[in-house]
Amino acid sequence: MKKLFEFAENEKVQDMAAETILKICKQCKNVIAKNNNSTDSNGNNVESFFSIFIKFHNNIMHKLPEKLNLLLYEAIAHVISCFPYDEKQESIKILMNKLMSLWNDLIYSNNNLKNINALNNGGSGNIMDADFKNLEHLCNYENSKLIITFVRVNCRLAYALSYFYYEQLNLVFFDFLKIYQLYSKYINMEVEANGTKRIKHAQFRNLFLMKREFLHLIETTIERSCYNIQELEEALLKREQKKMKNEIDESIDVHLPTVEEAKQINFQMTSNILNVLLETILVDYRDSNPHIKDAEVFSLLSTVFKKIENVTCPILPTVLNYVLLPTIDMIKNDFSSYPEHREKFYNFLDACVRHCFDYLFTLDSEIFNTFIQSLLWAIKHEHPSVADHGLKITHQFLHNVIVKKKEYLDEFCKAFYYIILNEVFKTLTDSFHKSGFHYQTIILMNLLRLLEFEVINIPEAEITKPHIIKHVQTFLTQSFENLNQKQIETFSVDMFNFCVESPLTFRSFVRDLLISLKEFSTNQDELYEADRQEALQRAKMAEDNKLIKLRGLMKEDVPSFSAIDVDDECINVE
Repeated sequence: MKKLFEFAENEKVQDMAAETILKICKQCKNVIAKNNNSTDSNGNNVESFFSIFIKFHNNIMHKLPEKLNLLLYEAIAHVISCFPYDEKQESIKILMNKLMSLWNDLIYSNNNLKNINALNNGGSGNIMDADFKNLEHLCNYENSKLIITFVRVNCRLAYALSYFYYEQLNLVFFDFLKIYQLYSKYINMEVEANGTKRIKHAQFRNLFLMKREFLHLIETTIERSCYNIQELEEALLKREQKKMKNEIDESIDVHLPTVEEAKQINFQMTSNILNVLLETILVDYRDSNPHIKDAEVFSLLSTVFKKIENVTCPILPTVLNYVLLPTIDMIKNDFSSYPEHREKFYNFLDACVRHCFDYLFTLDSEIFNTFIQSLLWAIKHEHPSVADHGLKITHQFLHNVIVKKKEYLDEFCKAFYYIILNEVFKTLTDSFHKSGFHYQTIILMNLLRLLEFEVINIPEAEITKPHIIKHVQTFLTQSFENLNQKQIETFSVDMFNFCVESPLTFRSFVRDLLISLKEFSTNQDELYEADRQEALQRAKMAEDNKLIKLRGLMKEDVPSFSAIDVDDECINVE
């Protein structure tokens, strides 16, 4: 390591040296931490590795580019994470001492500013005009660049230290929040005065980047520090089962808290963050010009609902009130603008359906309707990534309604059965939508099964088997003049006969109809893509089964194969 420290001062090899230091500290952190306070052959205490590292880094910090400084901060933070608790917190203070001193000099360089948290009673709320004047020196290019670096250092610490970053977070969190508010106000004022062209200026790119890095810091803190209670319960159960069977548990070195401890950690880590999320970040997103709304907000929300659903799900209706309609207004006029927002927005909707499904039914009717329409809007996209994601979320939503919310099924079908059926048929028979055949047929199959197995039967809403047969016949007749009427009648009746079969059989049945359409007669590759993937998977599993017989050759992460995985996606409504 001392040799690597020497290499780090050589510009030609310092990249390699810093990356190697990080790799060693990350992979050998337990050994390094255990031997941190060691003795020589005569039993005399020698200077600890941590002290040597801090001296080296303080001496070289100003010579290194930002990227390498970040690597070194993360490296020693990994080692600190294995220290005893009391030593951890003291070591973090020593590590950050020089940087915190620079931070205080920067933040309080304005003589009129004694305490950034005293502004507007600290914490939450908007920055007032008087506050703005005191903080305006932080908006210039050089200062904003330093602030970005400081936020990034904290993000590396949050990643490496996980829950033990909490005390350091408390030292800087409200400073960062005030600067986030300051930059939001500064950017919005400039855009109102001079238009969106100003945001391309280097100074404003820095302000925007600091806001994004702050969001990333919160996301990293939650991702690394908080526990998904359901996943934790499953992990604890598996560990207990292996212990009872006297099986070797390779994950035993990974500390797992009890469920109650995890809930306490989640509450402690998020008590400030959730208020900030609602009172500052989401308000800023809602009120900002579309060109300066940050898609990273959706990455943060997805992580929040995934990791701490037991804490955050009750605020889902409030969150959707802030972000749903403003985002739909941005993306509803075409299929291409704001691509980053589209991708992360649908990741967020996916997290809502998977982790907070019950709370979707507490939404008011307008927001709930907009939520469903958002999913169907994704299906209409010709770009495969968005369309496929929309289909997957729609399938998951439909599955959850049937399995978890049967009491709402009739009302849901009255409002959305025909809408979903029409959108699936439109995209299924549209040659411009070249992907999504797999989930299109699964959704269609599940809609038909609801009627075939008499899970629903709603004559007053014309949701009955005869009505759906007639509706499909009318759609195909009006859309495709080249189809024979007898062929249409046969398909509309047979789709109920085949929906009770396997997904593979139903998919083949639908494919036969599509091939008979002129639009699909020349290029059928996409229709067979799912079958090709399944054939490749079967071949791979057959090869793996051969290797299983040869001890030591089978990788642990090879999944077991059971029939066709798609069977699990088909809802059993019998």
